Order: sequence, then C-alpha cells, then structure tokens
Amino acid sequence: MMLEIILQNIEQLLNQGELRKALEAVEELEQSGHLETKDRTKFWQIFRRWRPKYCIGEDLESSPKLWCSTLKSTILCDLGKSEEALEIAEQVIIEAKQTKKYPALIMDAFCAKGNVLGKLGQLSESLEIIEEGLSYLEPLPPEQQRTYCSQKANLLLAKGKVLRLKGSLEDALVALQTSLLLFKEIENKQKIAEVTITMAIIYYYQGEYDLALNHCKKSLQLFKELGNKSNIARCLNTLGAVYYGKGELDFALDYYQKSLKIKKEIGNKQEIAITLNNIGTVFRDKGELLEGLQYLQKSLDLFKGLGNNQYTVYNLWYLVSISLDLNSQKQARKYLEMLQEIDDKDDNQGINQKRRLAEAMMLKTSTRTIKRGKAEELLREIVAEEITDHEVTVNAMLHLCDLLVQEMRVTNSEEVLRELVKLTNQLEEIAKEQQSYYLIAESTFLQARLALLELNIQKARELLTQAEFIAKEKGFQNLEQNISTEHDSILAHEKEWKEVQRKKIPLAELVELARVDDSLLRMLRKRNLDLPKLSEEEPIMILLISKSGISIFSKTFKKGYNMDQMNEQLVSGFLTAINDFSGRVFASSLDRARLGEYNLVMKPLENLLISCYVFKGATYPALQKIDLFISQIQKDETIWEKIIAVLSQNQQLPKKNQMALDTLAQEIFLPN
Repeated sequence: MMLEIILQNIEQLLNQGELRKALEAVEELEQSGHLETKDRTKFWQIFRRWRPKYCIGEDLESSPKLWCSTLKSTILCDLGKSEEALEIAEQVIIEAKQTKKYPALIMDAFCAKGNVLGKLGQLSESLEIIEEGLSYLEPLPPEQQRTYCSQKANLLLAKGKVLRLKGSLEDALVALQTSLLLFKEIENKQKIAEVTITMAIIYYYQGEYDLALNHCKKSLQLFKELGNKSNIARCLNTLGAVYYGKGELDFALDYYQKSLKIKKEIGNKQEIAITLNNIGTVFRDKGELLEGLQYLQKSLDLFKGLGNNQYTVYNLWYLVSISLDLNSQKQARKYLEMLQEIDDKDDNQGINQKRRLAEAMMLKTSTRTIKRGKAEELLREIVAEEITDHEVTVNAMLHLCDLLVQEMRVTNSEEVLRELVKLTNQLEEIAKEQQSYYLIAESTFLQARLALLELNIQKARELLTQAEFIAKEKGFQNLEQNISTEHDSILAHEKEWKEVQRKKIPLAELVELARVDDSLLRMLRKRNLDLPKLSEEEPIMILLISKSGISIFSKTFKKGYNMDQMNEQLVSGFLTAINDFSGRVFASSLDRARLGEYNLVMKPLENLLISCYVFKGATYPALQKIDLFISQIQKDETIWEKIIAVLSQNQQLPKKNQMALDTLAQEIFLPN
C-alpha cells in the first residue's frame, strides 16, 4: 500500500474515533518498511502533503519511527492502556533527546507522557512533564515558535486537562482558550472539538450549566461532521453529566444510555466502564439503589481488567457509598478491602485520601463512640491536607459536618456549633476558589440554616436571599425553588422563631427546627432535589414606588378591593413595611417581607424605584412574575423614559402610561 494512502487511512480512523483500527494501522506502518532511514526524506515530503498544517519545523531529518511511536503512545493512552503508552513515550523522549535536533517530536512525546500521567492520577508529575515540553519553545524567537504551533496547542490542551483534574478551573480555561486559538489558526477541526468539549466539562464543574451545554452542542456538531463516533459518545456522556448537575436525572440517564450504546459499538472498555459508573450514580440518586449497584459492579468488572487504579478507586468509593445506603456492611467492607489493597500497592495521595474517606464513611455508620471518633479523625486529616481532588475534600467536609451535627444533638455544645460554622465557611471558600456556583449556593443555604441555630433570623434571611440569587442567576431552578420555600417558611413562622429566641431552647431541638440534616443529606446525595409543593398564588396589588416612598403607579387585582377600602392599620402597615424595607432591597440583602396574611416581594429598578407586589401564597412564582414585569417595563422605551422623567421632576405618571402599565400588569399577574 502506498505511504500516502496508509497515512490518510490513519487520519480517517482517528477522526472517526476508531482507535483500535487506527492502532492496527500504525503497527502495520511500523512493519511496512516505509519508516526506514533511507526513506526518511520521502516520508516527510509525503507527510507534509498529508497533513500540511502539522508543524514539524526543521525536523525533516528526524526519525519517522519516533513520530510513529509517539502517535502509538497517544492512541494507547486513549484506549486506556496507560502503562504501555507511558513506556513508549518515555523511550521516544530518551531517543529524541540524544540528538537535541527534533524539538517537534520531543514536544509531542512530552505531551503524550503528560497525558498518560494525568490519566494515571499523577497530576503534579504530569504538569511538570508538560511544562518541560513547553520549555523547548522558550529559547526560540516568536517567528520560529509559530513553526511549532501544533505542538504548543497540544501541550496547552494537555495542561488544561490536568489543571481541571487538580481543580484549578480558571487556570485550566486560560490554557484551553489559548490552545483553541492556536488550533483555529491551523484549522484542526478535530482538536477544536476536543478543546471545546474539555471546556464544557470545566463549565460543568463551575456550575455554569448553560455555557457547558452550549460548548457540548458545538463540540457534538463538529464530531458529527467528522464522523467521530468515539467523541460523539464522549459529548453525549458530558451532556448527561451537565443534566445530572442540574438535577434533571431522567435527562442525564437518557444521554448516558445513548453514550453507552455507541461506546459498546466501538468496544472501548475504559469508556464503557466510565459511563456504566455514571449511570450507577444516577440510579443511586434516584433512589433505585439495587439498579445503581448493578451498574457500578459492571463498571468495576471492566475497570479491574484495565489496570487503571485511578478510575477503579473512584468506582470502589461509590460502591462503598451505595452499599452503606443499602445497609450492607459486609458488601461495603469487601469494597473497602479492595480499596485498601490498591492503596497499599500504589503510592498516590489521591488514592489514599479516597480510601480513608471510604473508611470514615463506614466507621461513621457505627453506633460505637470509638468508631465514630476514628471516622472524625480520618475526616479531619483529609480536610487539613492539600487538596488533590476537590470532590473528595468537599465530601470529607460534609461528612465531618454531619458528625458534628450529631454530636451537637447529644451535647448541645455551642463550641461544636462554632466549629460547624467555621467548617461551612471553609466549604464556601473552596467553592469560590473553584467558582463552583452550585456549591456556593448550597453552602450559603447551609450557612443560613446554621444562622437559625444561632437564632440570628435576620442573618439567615439575608443568606437565603444570597443563595437564591445565585441559584436563579445560574439556572438552578430546583434549588432556587427550595431556597425560596425555606425563606417563606421562616417568614410564615416568624412569631414562633421569636418565641424560640425568647425561650432559648436547646441546640438539639433547634437542629430539628432548622432542618440542617436536609441540606447535608442533599449535598451528599448529589443534588437530587424534589420540587417543593407551592401554595396557590393570589395577586392582591402591584406598586411602583420611588426611593422617597412616593407611589407612581398602583393596581389592585381583586374586585372590590383597593387601597381606599383597606383599613387604616393595614395601609399604614404596608407603607411602614415598604419604607423600612426599601434600603435592604436596594442593597440586595432582602427581597421579601410578610404583613399579616399578606406577602410582599420587592425588586429595585436600576436604583431608581422599587416594584412591590402584594399577594397571598408562595413567593417563588411571584418573583418570576415581578421579574418579568420589570423586564417588560425596561424594554418599552416610551414607558421607561417617561418613568425616569417623572422621577426626576417629582411628578405623576401620565394617564396613558398608567393605562399601559395597567394592561401589562393584568397580562402578567392575572393572565387568562
């Protein structure tokens, strides 16, 4: 077969994700005789015609065999054969370094080795290798650096992937964005799609679900155009992860199943095992524990045969967790022993932390004080150590919080409460470092419940407002509704909470009233949020009020019910509530109040006036309506400009504008 046809066949197979066939084609090329020294110049001439955008600089004298070995290492890594891939990459580096003439091949080999180490969980070592590869560009002038555009882009892609695994999400995005620009410059569609899906995964971890979905869909389209079945499956798997993050478990399951079907057709055992594991976690969170256990066990069977300890340990950790959920101590012990066996053989901090976390989770279920004390000791160790995996550290913190809550139930200790507050503040700091918005919202929600334990009702309400704002802004609809319902509950039972403040009841009773366990259980169970049942909303009145407290528009919705007919005490109460509340509304610290049987929600309009909605029922749908009302006002330039003019001149809104607002309010708050 002609060399050019062989190379084109390899390229096509790689673009289609047919990794096993591509590996076979590379091995055939190695044995074909085309890579012999005498054919070196001819090889690179054909190579340049085959892949003109691949930058090899002045490496025409370099060995085609080394290039072929590097490609083989990359394919083996993607197939999950990490040890074999690592051995080949290291050999290429040794041979290429001996001459110091082949920077392109050396950088490719460093990239291959960095990727393998990343997949093996040796993240610090991986970054060192990638940086060493990039260092070959430093002595070169800018013009010559551009010659190695492909190598630099690949190294930055590898760096982005490893930084993502380390939890340095913003740094990862910086590396990936530069990589994306370089791949666009050389028009490498395959790599553009690969960078885009990697960015989608980072946005998923940050809780930027809309951005994640957008990048997933872009990448999926590119891979479909290339006919790359392997990466189509990867995109579908990532879409499943995003919907899992959003708490939409049925959508997540559907995408994971579609991904699994393609992966089975391809036959990549590592990728099949990953998706089986993901499906198992979805079933666990849906409460279908036996179904989840079956998928996780199938995943384990595959991982054990692949020799990738990093993936196997994750799977075993989940198996310990689901076994404990099933109250099967014997089964959990079996998986923990398997974890221990890997930990004993592999000197890896990440593996060791997962083993200790799994052990702590088991000990924590015991009724014996000595075992629960040992669990607390292990969890404190993990929390105090350098973060190797944010998911592990966050889980350790949550389990430690749970133990402290149980201790507080027994001891009623204010000291334990202070420690709990400090720990949740640490949790929020980690979430902010990662820019993990879902975790920020959840940890703020948890802090609000702890503020109730401190009997600081005002602080609890302000924290709930913050948490709900984040949830709304980032599209966490289920979480947003749950936070809003919690806030409504505090307002509805304000008298009872004041009575609790007066009586100073024990912390054990407060834990039950504040439902701290609800937050911890949900956070440990991966966002499986049920939508709360919302009471029916009854619109009463909508007002637009200036900062000075003057009403420029009002509309009542109930027939025979208006401000004049309301008794003097109620009108006075409304106005007092509005005036007292307006400063906090503009400061965005609070957005609702309660007066008797009525609820009030207030939203500022560009620091000029307040929109105030009076109603009965749940606040969540009321907030959606008032947001829409404000949005529509600001979109109508005629009305908005007139409102600004009226406010500046301290006048009444003209009748025709009043009528327009009246019609808009009717359509939004009382639709047919």
